[in-house]
This record gives sequence, structure tokens and C-alpha cells, in this order.
Amino acid sequence: LLSSFCRLIRFDALGLGLSDPLPAGTPPTIAGWAEDALAVLDHAGCERAAVIGPTGGSMAAMWLAAHHPERVTSLVLINGSARVGRAEDYEFGVAEDLTAAVSTNVESPAGESDVPQDIAIFVPSLAHRVGFREWWGRAARRGASPATAIAFNLVTFSADLRAELAKISCPTLIISRADAFANLVEHGRYLSRHIEGARFLEVPGPDLLLWAGEFDSVVDEIEEFLTGRRSDHPIERI
Repeated sequence: LLSSFCRLIRFDALGLGLSDPLPAGTPPTIAGWAEDALAVLDHAGCERAAVIGPTGGSMAAMWLAAHHPERVTSLVLINGSARVGRAEDYEFGVAEDLTAAVSTNVESPAGESDVPQDIAIFVPSLAHRVGFREWWGRAARRGASPATAIAFNLVTFSADLRAELAKISCPTLIISRADAFANLVEHGRYLSRHIEGARFLEVPGPDLLLWAGEFDSVVDEIEEFLTGRRSDHPIERI
């Protein structure tokens, strides 16, 4: 749907998916992911772009907008946060024991259920759909090795980008699902209060990933934010 109203450029950060592995001895970083985005934009011949940062990608998107404002026309953050863990001045963050468990044991069952933690966190609405767990497992193994996945999780869960928020000057839309993992909707509200002029939109649902659950209306909001209008999109699902 996004490509129906814009040129859509997608990429995997270095070390994930179809991108090259990280060089030996080079740990992943938020700034490095932002530099990956710049490299992709340069290769695609795109001087300026509206940047959409979903979930963990929101941190790299914020870094990019804060440090390279000349490349970012507008910013859309979906289920994003400036930090994940709790702090004295960030009381709605996730408790340290939970962040440690989630970042290193993603395939372990969540609580007393048999649903793996990563599915329970990212796509709970699809947890019991026939065949989904097998597909999710295959996709995860193709995307990264277990060690790489843990390294990326640790970076995301330990990062703190609150000091960067005041540097973001482009129009910003923040979208948070109301029932997502660890009360991330409060993280979204925090972002909207600390990014000047940002608009906050709370939508229903528990899924962290945009494409799970109801997302047509979310895409409509993104289209209107980026283009100033909404189009009629024919339904092509099976």
C-alpha cells in the first residue's frame, strides 16, 4: 500500500536479511544503522526522503533526522521509543529483568503459554494462525543468526536517544498501538512531547509490527501526513 502513493525504498541494516554481514569485530550501533540508511539513499539517487521507522528501526530513523536534517523531509515513527528500559526519569520504561529476558531468549515461551516470546511481543494477533509460527521461524533464521539477533536486541534495549529528540526539526508523525508490548503507547506520548511539533496518533491493537492486525487505516494516516490527501486503494488481498 505504501508504494501506491510514493516511491518506496526498503533496506535491511548491515548484518540483517539480504544485507552483507557485519565485519568481524564491528558491533551494531544506532548511528551505524543510520549510516546504512544514508548509503542506501545515496545508491538509490535519493537526496531527501520521508523516513518511516517502525519499532526498533525508529531509533535509527530518529538519529538520522537529528544528525542529517538535510536528508529527511519528514519522519514517521511506528511503535517507537527513545529508550526501552526504565529509569528514574523514565518510569514507564521496561523493567531491567524483562529487557534482559526478552533480548536474549526470544524463542522461549512467553509466561505460561506455549507462544514464543518474539511472536507474543511482535505479532500476538497472529500467534495461533495455522502455519504462522513455522513461517515466522523460517523468516527469522533467514534474517539473522541467533547471535546477531541477540546483538541487535541488546543495542536496541540499551540505547537512550532522549538527548537527540530536541534536534529533530522535520514534521513528525508518531503512531502507537494502544495494547502493544510494555505499554509502548506511553513511549509514543513521550516522543510527541519532546519532538517539537510532533503529532501523536494512538491506534487500537497489540501488534508491534505494522503489517500485523489492522493496518490499512494506519497507511491512510501516513499517506495523508506525507501527501496531504487520502486515495482510494483497491483491495487486492486473498
